[in-house]
Amino acid sequence: MLYSEGDSFNSALMRNEGFRQKLRQEMLDRTKRNPSYSMRAFARTLDLDAATLSQLLSGKRALTDKMCLRLSGRLNLSPEETQTLMKDESYQLVKNDQFEVISDWFHFAILELTYLPHFKPSVKWIAKVLGITQHETKDAVERLFRLGLLKKSNATWVDTMGDGGNLGNSVPGIAYTNYQRQLLKKANLAMDQFPYDQRVQTSSTFPVSKTLIPKLKDYFLKCIKETKKQASEAGDYDEVYQLTLSLFPVSETTRGKTND
Repeated sequence: MLYSEGDSFNSALMRNEGFRQKLRQEMLDRTKRNPSYSMRAFARTLDLDAATLSQLLSGKRALTDKMCLRLSGRLNLSPEETQTLMKDESYQLVKNDQFEVISDWFHFAILELTYLPHFKPSVKWIAKVLGITQHETKDAVERLFRLGLLKKSNATWVDTMGDGGNLGNSVPGIAYTNYQRQLLKKANLAMDQFPYDQRVQTSSTFPVSKTLIPKLKDYFLKCIKETKKQASEAGDYDEVYQLTLSLFPVSETTRGKTND
């Protein structure tokens, strides 16, 4: 039975939505650690058949309290965490989603893809052009729609966030740190993936006073905004690019003050 007797179809499907998100995130985390990890493998871990798990993850099958308790044991969740996830608190869900949007680079990339003239509102197409799994893409697209950052307009999808590229300066540190680590990894891969005439990667080493760092941060943010403005005014987009700036110390003179 796909929904509990006595419940309306929609309310039954929305029950335990927090736990459903936990299942989706667990699948996503395992896929990140092992790109070849499959839905079938996750189903075996949960002692479910793959078809049932697919329905649970997609929201086509109700997630009963009994099922949550059973699956929590397979995931080694504590009773406290299980009860928290089983509470249908949309506020907590949104807070988790906001964290994930900042933590994974491809959320912003999906929003920016919508500005390309050849954009296709398709999970399969987005996954292919960004080089991520369809599971990651589907999860991210659903999250963006749920947060209202992405909406349907006629036969396509539209970004409602606008210029959010500098949000990281005001979000939780762990989320933004994870986001930046992913971008640095992408920048490293780009050196081998794209010819030099399609990218800009340069650096300079120089002495600086630590007291100047706040002023330099403001200067870099202005540079980013000006670069994006010029790209926007030029139009005729054909790809999505990532601009990443790093200024960090390569020396620690305090270490030289210690007595050897």
